[in-house]
Amino acid sequence: MQMKASNGKDFLVSFSALLILTFTFLFVFYGSILRDPNSHFFKDSGDGLKNYFTYAYYIDHNISNSNFEGMNYPYGEHFLYTDCNPVIAISLKKLSILFPGIKEHSVGILNMLMLLSLVMTSIILFLIFHKLKINYLLSVLGALAIMMLSPQLFRFGGHYALSYSFFIPLTIYLLLRFEFKNQSYLLALLLTLSNLFFLFIHAYLGIILISFLLLYLILKMILERLEWKQNVKAYLQLLFSIAFPILFFLLFLSLSDTHIGRTSNAGNLIGHSANFFTLLFPFKIHPFYPFFAGLFPNTDVPWEDLSYIGLVNDLVLVFLFYFLVKTFIVSGFKGLKRTFLANKFLSICFLSSIILLLFAMDFPFAFGFDYLLDLDSIEIIKNFRANGRFAWVFYFVFGILAVFIINKLQEYLSMRNKKMLATICIISYSLLLMADGFIYNKHVANVITKSPNLFNTEQLDPAYKEALSKIEKGKYQAIIPLPFFESGSGNFIRTTNKTIFRQTIICSYHSGVPIMGAHLTRISIPESKKLIQVFSNGFYEKEIADDIKDDRPFLIIKSNEKISKNEREYLEKSQLIYKNKDFSFYEIQKAILFENTSFEEWSKFNSIESDLIRRKGFLVNDSSSYFFYDDFETKRNEISYRGKGALSGSISRSSVLTTVNGNDLDTNSRYIASIWVYNCGENFGQDLLNFRIELSMRSGKKENWKTPFISPNTSQIINDCWSLVELPFSIKEKNADYDLRIVRKEDSDIQFTVDDLLIYKDGMKIYRIDEGGSFLFMNNHKINKIP
Repeated sequence: MQMKASNGKDFLVSFSALLILTFTFLFVFYGSILRDPNSHFFKDSGDGLKNYFTYAYYIDHNISNSNFEGMNYPYGEHFLYTDCNPVIAISLKKLSILFPGIKEHSVGILNMLMLLSLVMTSIILFLIFHKLKINYLLSVLGALAIMMLSPQLFRFGGHYALSYSFFIPLTIYLLLRFEFKNQSYLLALLLTLSNLFFLFIHAYLGIILISFLLLYLILKMILERLEWKQNVKAYLQLLFSIAFPILFFLLFLSLSDTHIGRTSNAGNLIGHSANFFTLLFPFKIHPFYPFFAGLFPNTDVPWEDLSYIGLVNDLVLVFLFYFLVKTFIVSGFKGLKRTFLANKFLSICFLSSIILLLFAMDFPFAFGFDYLLDLDSIEIIKNFRANGRFAWVFYFVFGILAVFIINKLQEYLSMRNKKMLATICIISYSLLLMADGFIYNKHVANVITKSPNLFNTEQLDPAYKEALSKIEKGKYQAIIPLPFFESGSGNFIRTTNKTIFRQTIICSYHSGVPIMGAHLTRISIPESKKLIQVFSNGFYEKEIADDIKDDRPFLIIKSNEKISKNEREYLEKSQLIYKNKDFSFYEIQKAILFENTSFEEWSKFNSIESDLIRRKGFLVNDSSSYFFYDDFETKRNEISYRGKGALSGSISRSSVLTTVNGNDLDTNSRYIASIWVYNCGENFGQDLLNFRIELSMRSGKKENWKTPFISPNTSQIINDCWSLVELPFSIKEKNADYDLRIVRKEDSDIQFTVDDLLIYKDGMKIYRIDEGGSFLFMNNHKINKIP
């Protein structure tokens, strides 16, 4: 792959022109950020706010080097799972010892790094084109155009660790330099360090690069099968650059990660994937989107899976496909070898990117082979929740290939003394690609310049400044948000509401008080369970109490959003210390938060027992209202909540738990259907609660019926290995049957176990003394008798 030396002056002029154009582009679209990078949040909600928080809190407040302490209190979380730009965060944290001002400008530094990554992208693409002997004008304009449309642009809106668009071009450039072989050891080392660096920025980035390099190595060995002996050194060097980073990363993770019980099924693999539309069609903000949507009305192009190559590159792709097919038909493989495939480097990169593109499109799993995901040998693939990101490799490789093809066209025209036409082709191609980039950058720039830096005290709303002054330094061990949020394990979940999340994040960062709650990824299942159990009824033992050694009180932040009945009970035990129109501060003592109320509940029962009415083997306060109870004692089971019976089955088949006749119910009343669901098992009960229980109407006027449903994984009431699921409902149609059932999930092999089904009118009190007086049954709760 020898190339003639280029004119040094032309290179410097072209490179200078590229820098001028790139920085002009940045100032046109992102000038307000460049002038004051520390004054902006690219996004002030959801993952964007969380990722600023994990990054800035780590730099400013964290004590541990590897365990992030700002969320999931008292356990924290390994910093590689927090999207905090780990290698950048830890570097700035160490530098802040010498330069304390870094802490105040950490957000600005991150913002600048994201924008400067665009500069790096255009520079590296230009260097790739230089090595490929691309026309200088095309090298400059092509590099700028590909950078402007890079799919990482949309990551500026929240996924900051995924926003570094130069990571794939850098690998391609190093690989291209490696093929010269005169510096193979140095280039192999640089590839190794690059892979390692990006693994510690975000694991997805590292895995994408390593997957690409592995495919490149395999295809290279296949194409060079007659030359293995003379190329064995290069193969080993590439293999080292692939194997060492992943082994080092996994070793570091295993030695430093103290959290157990992470899910091995991170989400729906097929839920976020690429397809021909995400590759070839523009996003909905594009003026041509309605045209494509009209042609394919049932097609959506979600931003998460976007790898749009540009309208002009759509045409290049169609031309390339037609040209290759025609060449193959006419001249066979020998003819193909005379096309761009004569450039072995580009051909291997292109084939590698196509294979990754197929994976990004869920091939073969989305085409009837999803059962393969259950095989132990490839079960690790389930950890990819957004495999559409692997299409990014195709975006850059095809972008480079398209420029290579346009360059061949201009060479062809120039050889025939049509230099003006050749120049027009270059400029027209580049401007058409840039036009898509202008549209996208205008949208992104508008989105990321709307919010102030909420971690900058000067930009805080006065209400927050006043509230923060009420938080005494060092007084509280953690912040408890209400409504409570805990998400990330995928097995025990309390939804993160936007308002309370924002309020909690702001107060936690400025006060340095960690959050008891989490909005993270793949957190420990047992830790998540213990945190949600905090708001179980007071008569249940809270496992987390033994893990909290600190005796300081907790600070509760209560938003104006609706909270659960259990959360309300704990709030009533707290002391109000501050209130404004948006949120309130309460203080609750550790002893009160974990106080066992079993004795209190028994005392209440004893005080009213003589006034209760005996009915169906229970003592109730209302003899006329409907209630139904099934203890499943006829279904013997090794696992049970009470007695010796429980119902077990597969989620792959719908199971009707009971049928309620509407004539037995009152249309003006509210009812509660409650049932205990087993939550222990392999890997701390992974996926056992991930199904749905619903009340469906089987007859009657269904158009008036909105099916109520609930997922057991959202329950706050946890007693050891069981979660109490409570489904409130009311009916409008008496002349109907209502099935309480477990909804079928065809793609699931989950085995559920449920026990003690109770349906009753809201407000009823239903009691029974069980097991010789050891337990008090109260509305399906099981309350120990305290001696």
